[in-house]
Amino acid sequence: MRTRKLATWQWLAMAAALCSAPVIRAADKGTDAGGYTATDSAVYSFIDLVGGGGSASVLAGTDDGVALVTLPFPFQFYGKSYTLVCTSANGLLTFVTSAAECAPSVDFANTDVTSTALPGDAPAVMPFWTDLTFQVSGGGAVYYQTQGAAGSRRFVLEWSNAYPQGSGNPVTFEAILYEGSNKVLFQYQTVDLGAGNPAARGGLATVGIRDTGGNSNNRQIAWSYNAAVLGNSTAIQFTPPAGAQTSVNTITTAPPGLPVTIDGTSFTTPKVVSWTPNTSHTLAVISPQTNGGTRYTLTGWSSGGSTPQVTVQAPPTGTTFTATFRTDYQLTTGTNPANVGSVSGAGWYAAGSIAAVTATVPANYQLAAFSGDLRGVSNPQNLTMDGPKNVVANFQSTAAPVLNAAVTGKADGATAGQRVWTIRLANTGLGTATGAQISAVTPSRDSGHNRTGHEFDGPGDAELLGVSGHHGTLLPESKLHGEQRRVLRIDDHK
Repeated sequence: MRTRKLATWQWLAMAAALCSAPVIRAADKGTDAGGYTATDSAVYSFIDLVGGGGSASVLAGTDDGVALVTLPFPFQFYGKSYTLVCTSANGLLTFVTSAAECAPSVDFANTDVTSTALPGDAPAVMPFWTDLTFQVSGGGAVYYQTQGAAGSRRFVLEWSNAYPQGSGNPVTFEAILYEGSNKVLFQYQTVDLGAGNPAARGGLATVGIRDTGGNSNNRQIAWSYNAAVLGNSTAIQFTPPAGAQTSVNTITTAPPGLPVTIDGTSFTTPKVVSWTPNTSHTLAVISPQTNGGTRYTLTGWSSGGSTPQVTVQAPPTGTTFTATFRTDYQLTTGTNPANVGSVSGAGWYAAGSIAAVTATVPANYQLAAFSGDLRGVSNPQNLTMDGPKNVVANFQSTAAPVLNAAVTGKADGATAGQRVWTIRLANTGLGTATGAQISAVTPSRDSGHNRTGHEFDGPGDAELLGVSGHHGTLLPESKLHGEQRRVLRIDDHK
C-alpha cells in the first residue's frame, strides 16, 4: 500500500498559501553540462490527439502503470540514440534500450532531479511528473501519434485527463520529440486546476529533463520542482547543443530481418547507425537469397537504385534506408509410389499468388488422394502460395496382381535324408496383392531319383515343416522381405 503525498487536511493548508501566489515563470534555463538549454518563449500550439483521431493510446484505467512505446525514428538524447521509450501514467517518459527496462517502478513520488536520481536512474523527460491516475471516473489515457514527413517528423505523447491524486479536476499536457533537431517540447493545455488546488500549475510536480546520473554530473535542467510556475496554453522547449548531433540512420529491409552489409560489416536488419553528417557510406545486400523454400529478390532501395550495392550520403537529420525485396515461395511435388505418374506445378511463385496443381494419372492407376498441402481427390486444384508448399499425389493400382512362386535354393537339412528348399513369392502383375502367403507346397516328380539312388515316390514322401520370413502385401514387381522356407523330407524305403 503506497503513501500519498498529501492528506486532505494538508491540501487545505497549502491552498491558503497558493491562492494569492503569482505564476512564476523563468524565461530561459541552461546551459547544462550536456549543452541543453530551455525556454518558455516557445510558441504554444497544442496538438489534440484525442479529438484529431488517428492516434493510439495506452494506460487507460491504470494507476502508476507504464507502457513500452517504439519511436518511429531514432531520437538522440544527451548524445545517445534511442528507439524505445517507457511511458509512465505519472507524467514522465524514460528512454530505454530494451523492453525489460520498462518495468513498473515506484515513480509516483516525484523528486528534485538536481539532488535525487529517478528510480532506476534512467534518462528522462518530465513534462508533469507527479502522482497521477487514470483509474477514476472521467480518467483518460496517454495518446501518441507520429506526424510529419520522414526526416522532419514529430512524435507526440499526450496525457489526456490525468487526475492528480486527491484532485477533482484533471490535467492535460503533452511532450513532443522532434526528428532531426532532437528538440523536446512540453505543451500545457490544462494545468490551472483552480484556486485551492495544490496540484494546480505544477505545484506538486517536477518539470524538466535529465540524463543518467544527472543529479551528480549536472546533465539535467530542472525547470521546476513543486512550484506553481506553469500556466494553461503555455510551452517549454529544450534544445540540444548546436553542431553536437550526429546523423542517426536506420538501415532495414522489407521484409525485415534480412542481412545487410554496412561499410563492409554484416548486420541483421534493422540496424541503427550513427554517422557524421554528409559522409558517404556503402550498403549492400545479397540478391537473390534463399532460405529453405523462401527466396528474396531485391526490387530497389528507398534512396534510389536497384543494384545490390549502393552508396548513400548521411543526411544532417538522419533517415531510414530500406532495401525492398520481392518474396517468392517454392512449391515441390512428388508421387507415391515414387515412379508412378507425375504432378505438375512445381517451381517458385510470388507470395500470395496461385499455383495450379495437376496430377497425371497413368494407366492401370487411379488418384487415391493428394497429401501434404493439398487434400482430397479433386484434380486439378489451386494452391495459395503463402509459404513454402509440398504436394504429393498418391496413386492406387486398378490392375490385378500376378503371383509366382519359385525355388531359389536347395541345401541339405540338419537331419540325414532331408533337403531344404527355399521358395520365394513374387508379384509380377500391375496390381497390389494383399495377404500374400505361401500356405502349402505340393511336390511332384518329373523324373530322376532321390539322392540315395531310389525313386522319389511323390507327395507322400514330402512334408511341409515350417514357414519363416515376412508375409503380407506385395506391391507390383516386388518380393516378400525375407524368405518363406519349406523343408522337404525324403524317405529312403526302397
